[in-house]
Amino acid sequence: MDNVDEQIDVVTRSVLGLTVSCARCHDHKFDPIPTADYYALAGLFTSTDTCAGVRNKMGGGGLDYYDPALLVKLSGGLPPAPAEQAETLRAEVAAAKKEWDAIRGTPEGLAKGPDGQPKQRPYRLRYEKLQAELNALTDPAARGFAVHGVRDARAVGDSAVRLRGEAEKLGPVVPRGYLTAFDVPGAAPVDPRGSGRLELALWLTSPRNPLCSAGASSRPSTTSASSATDRRTPSCSTTWPTASSATAGR
Repeated sequence: MDNVDEQIDVVTRSVLGLTVSCARCHDHKFDPIPTADYYALAGLFTSTDTCAGVRNKMGGGGLDYYDPALLVKLSGGLPPAPAEQAETLRAEVAAAKKEWDAIRGTPEGLAKGPDGQPKQRPYRLRYEKLQAELNALTDPAARGFAVHGVRDARAVGDSAVRLRGEAEKLGPVVPRGYLTAFDVPGAAPVDPRGSGRLELALWLTSPRNPLCSAGASSRPSTTSASSATDRRTPSCSTTWPTASSATAGR
């Protein structure tokens, strides 16, 4: 929930000029934002996977952070890597890693060589070089077919209120939706079959959203004429596609 809390905070501050994350533990003390509204938004984000290509490293230092399966693959066929060359490189990487693990941090590995560097250094460099060659050959991101992005989680659904903001203390489940302090005419309800992030984006940037322009105007301005020209703030009066038409392309 901490990651979701940061996402809610960034999105609502930057677009609406509201501190909605203050309602995680209790109703907002200043703005008309009940805790239920916070968890209505939270369900949208818990139903969305942030695909940054890294996995949790809990469970042991031997696990690797990077996992290309945790990236969003672009449309279009990924040409297969040369099977024989990839298999050869995998074997070389495995052997180099075994040698590196065997010497890393040992008295022999930490001893200085003739060049003044630890004797283990060439083992690490060889392992990293071979790993980079394997990634260049097989990694979809390195080959331009995968990017950092988001996608619907495997299990989409509504979020339960966390009593006093504590993740382990669950309260009633709140249907996914938007803030109730104001109405955005024509906003589509969240499609229960998906995460709801598309509907949220359309609701946030709707020309009928009374706080969208307020959020834009609250962003810090710049005194540099060139910077002012380069940093164009998106207009909330843009004509956006309807949720029904946009979802057709999912």
